[in-house]
Amino acid sequence: MTDGKIYMSNYLTEFIVSYGDVDDSTFLADKKIEHFELSNGNLQGTTIATNSTADHITELLVYGDSGDTETPVRGNITNCQISADKMIKKLYAEGQIDKDTLVSVGASFSSSIKTFSTGSNCAAVINASKIDKVLIGFDRDGKRKVENETFTGADFTGSITALLGLNTLSVTGSIQDATIQCSYGKITSILTEDGFDAAVTTNKDVTRIMVGFINGQRNRVANPDANVDGSIIAKTLGRLYYTGDRNQEMAMPARHGPIVNVDD
Repeated sequence: MTDGKIYMSNYLTEFIVSYGDVDDSTFLADKKIEHFELSNGNLQGTTIATNSTADHITELLVYGDSGDTETPVRGNITNCQISADKMIKKLYAEGQIDKDTLVSVGASFSSSIKTFSTGSNCAAVINASKIDKVLIGFDRDGKRKVENETFTGADFTGSITALLGLNTLSVTGSIQDATIQCSYGKITSILTEDGFDAAVTTNKDVTRIMVGFINGQRNRVANPDANVDGSIIAKTLGRLYYTGDRNQEMAMPARHGPIVNVDD
């Protein structure tokens, strides 16, 4: 589908492309988009939006290479604008999401993204008042993808702005050159299996940052040389565990719990 335009005065209940891409198209619904799915293709240069103050996108799914490839041919989202005023319940790309893609939910304090996830790398701009889960390198069922000869983890190099708080950012690769901002809410968990180099800013607390571990579990080391850099500006930092080296000059909260290199 190329240069398509679909405008719904109320609901777009279901839109499914079983095989193929959607390019340079527009999908607008005044109230709600229930289910938008590409079963085996790419979403490129497309705007998907809802317009009313109580609207939301329930599911936006872009499937492709279920496989475990570093550079998936299908399942990618590229140069797209995806927005709702109230909520995006689930957005999943089996492939990558590029830096020219904006995913945004309203300016009200009640706007939220429940689950944003990808199977491969993500460089997107993600904005909402509240964000529950951002999962990078996960499968269709929300499970961590297992590394093998063609998949060694997925990286996050994008930006997250969650005005009232971010619950979990979990990345199976590294967090590099990323920005994470939560002006008036806390950040509960930042978990990465490889390195961490990000600017983290909140006026509240960061509960934990775990660098180099599987699912943030201290007894399950993914990479024994996962380094820490960037900056962490917060009221307090609960704990930071890492397996590699840490830039001793990086900005850190004056109030913090344990900062531990597990190899020390």
